[in-house]
Amino acid sequence: MQREQKSAKQRRMQRIRGWVVRWGWVGLCVCVWLCAIGWDHDAHAAGFFVPSVGARASGMGGAFIAGGDDLTVMWHNPANLARISGLQVQLDGAFVWVPFSFTRAPMDGKKPFPTSENVGDMQPVPFLGISYDFGALKLPKMHKLVVGIAAWAPYDGNYYWDKDGSGKIAQPDCLGDKKDSYLCQTNGPQRYSLQRYDPIQLYLGMALSYGLELPFMSVYIGGGFQLVKTDIYQSLTVKLINPDTTNTSDDAPIEVQAGSAFQPSGNFGLTLAFPIGLSLAASFQLPLGVRMEGTLKAEVPKDFQALASLKGDKVKVNLELPWILRTGIAYQPTFFPRLKLEVSFVYEAWSSLKEIVLDPSEITIDSPIPAFKGPVPIVKIPRNWQDSWSVRAGAQIEIIQRYLFARAGYFYESGSVANKHFNVSSAHGERHGIGVGLEGQLHFGKHHLRLAASFTHVFMQELVVANSEERVVILSQKEEDRLKNPPPAVGNGTYRAGMELFLLSLTYHWGD
Repeated sequence: MQREQKSAKQRRMQRIRGWVVRWGWVGLCVCVWLCAIGWDHDAHAAGFFVPSVGARASGMGGAFIAGGDDLTVMWHNPANLARISGLQVQLDGAFVWVPFSFTRAPMDGKKPFPTSENVGDMQPVPFLGISYDFGALKLPKMHKLVVGIAAWAPYDGNYYWDKDGSGKIAQPDCLGDKKDSYLCQTNGPQRYSLQRYDPIQLYLGMALSYGLELPFMSVYIGGGFQLVKTDIYQSLTVKLINPDTTNTSDDAPIEVQAGSAFQPSGNFGLTLAFPIGLSLAASFQLPLGVRMEGTLKAEVPKDFQALASLKGDKVKVNLELPWILRTGIAYQPTFFPRLKLEVSFVYEAWSSLKEIVLDPSEITIDSPIPAFKGPVPIVKIPRNWQDSWSVRAGAQIEIIQRYLFARAGYFYESGSVANKHFNVSSAHGERHGIGVGLEGQLHFGKHHLRLAASFTHVFMQELVVANSEERVVILSQKEEDRLKNPPPAVGNGTYRAGMELFLLSLTYHWGD
């Protein structure tokens, strides 16, 4: 009797220890995830664009909608979360670099402008996530229920058209006695479009997925709730009065730094899996209206400082981010399960980003000249982006069973910026991408450790724009007058752009 009581007590202690170990890891990872809120912004600098996230997904060209099998499915398709068993923790990091140059077209037969280059640094963009399959609930085998939490950012780089952190100049031909020429002036010939653009975005997400696995078909549904924080820093040169860009006497550099509170968004998805190894899936990411508040600083030209001064610096910034529809077909043949293929289609409604609206109504101009005096009018920075679509295809093969995997993929993207609206603020024209990746695994009984790496090269054909509608902003010009008498175009010229992504992922998995 005493032996039975002792044995029962030992079993209870083993269960308690198991719960302590499992939920201790959960608690630790939740704390780490919450600490992501306090990360320095420079550590997750990112943009609003590249739709794939994660080393596995990028290695397959972003084709990760139907066959996605790591925690980045919280972004691609939350339904697939139910296909991940046990307890899993994933740390994923991308390093993004955007090589980009612009040679502005000569004006009226004058001398050619020097080439400007983006000297923005390579940016680290992390992903951190954890998931659990509620194994402690002892659900019937056909039912799957998985919860996940994660912090991540979309991928993009910085656009520095003046100089980088080490002081490297983006216009090396504009040094010395040439820097005061209208061809160069301060910060190069692209200054009326952009000097510096540093978008920052952070997603904090939680997703829940349910799966019903039947003999003839498995159905997985999932949804995610996200809190999204957006910050931007943008600087460019505007003009006070004179529309002539060869006359720089009224050039006024402005800086806008603004951020939003955490704003709600979400996504949901559906995956159907069949015993023949075929999976069909779709997911939908909700649109997001970004409302930011911050400061606007303007430098009044020397020739005008006696005539005008600015009071106040508060500004509101509004922009619209798109909804995204993703669909995919994955196939893992039963006669050769070491091979997995996927083709996916992504549609992004970027026509929502027509303009970035700056409302500096709390900033006033103090001047003895009545025509100058008063609140600064609303400034609209046109973007006029368009909906884009992409086709993505990828393959994964198990080279050494359970230990070594290789991936490769390709994508084509139609581009969200029409030629006539293209400028130096984004390298998102029509483009192609090639991704490759390797993954190694170490197994410890039911647990395993995964280390994945991938590289993606994105290239855009040289673009020559001769019909640009990107125009200099004139602060004294009202919106109706701007429509009747458009200022000079500043976007004509030759663009050469691309993107390089280096990705690493480390995952530990407890359970079968």
